Amino acid sequence: MTKQLKERKKALQSVRKRLHDNASLRSDEGRQYIRCLAMLVTTEMQIEEHQSMKKDACQRPQ
Repeated sequence: MTKQLKERKKALQSVRKRLHDNASLRSDEGRQYIRCLAMLVTTEMQIEEHQSMKKDACQRPQ
């Protein structure tokens, strides 16, 4: 799962680089940029959560 999330993050970063960060929020490109940023943040949070869960599972006594 972490691998898939990291691949998604890489793809979103690529999309973000192709969009103009100074595009008007009222334009299609501006809305795409904001959507991309939101998805990127969500993906990063999911990666952190997944890694935290794996770390916690490894630290629990058997």
